Amino acid sequence: MTFRALCNDCLRAPSYETEAEQMAAHGEDVFCQCGGQLCACDFCLATLALLETGERGALNGRLQGPIVDWSAEGGRDEQRPDFR
Repeated sequence: MTFRALCNDCLRAPSYETEAEQMAAHGEDVFCQCGGQLCACDFCLATLALLETGERGALNGRLQGPIVDWSAEGGRDEQRPDFR
């Protein structure tokens, strides 16, 4: 089983082998490679699931701005403006 978290800054979604690793990321013991906070709450994991199924845009108000290009490894397209 793979455990995930979602970066609140760049929207990368790193994978973890154990739930303990996922909770360390969620608990701010580990940060994204961009320096952003990782989250594994139900809301963020549901947002990640939408992104993984190909949903884009503002994801029904889940994001502050529209997403056009996204990948789990790269997050949102770095060429797009920062929507924080």
